[in-house]
Amino acid sequence: ITDQAASEIAQSLKKNTIIKEIDLRRNHITKNGAMILCEAIRGNESLESFYLSGNQIGHEIAGGLSEALMSNQMIKKLGLGSAKLGDEGTVALCQSLK
Repeated sequence: ITDQAASEIAQSLKKNTIIKEIDLRRNHITKNGAMILCEAIRGNESLESFYLSGNQIGHEIAGGLSEALMSNQMIKKLGLGSAKLGDEGTVALCQSLK
């Protein structure tokens, strides 16, 4: 799955009222696709698990992801292992979850 496919998934998430888990581990999603997905999960009220582990999303998405998680109180599980967040992204994400 690439950024283009992630964009299409994001469009579906905006309308979703049933899907509880999105598992996009080990794909070819970059920061661009991840930001589009983060925007889509903001208003989603059914998603409980969101996995982006093993993608090349980088630390730049930490702010957008933090905002999405603060807006979406339904997400209980988040997978970001090997997502290239680095120290900077991890600290920013952790601070938003306090």
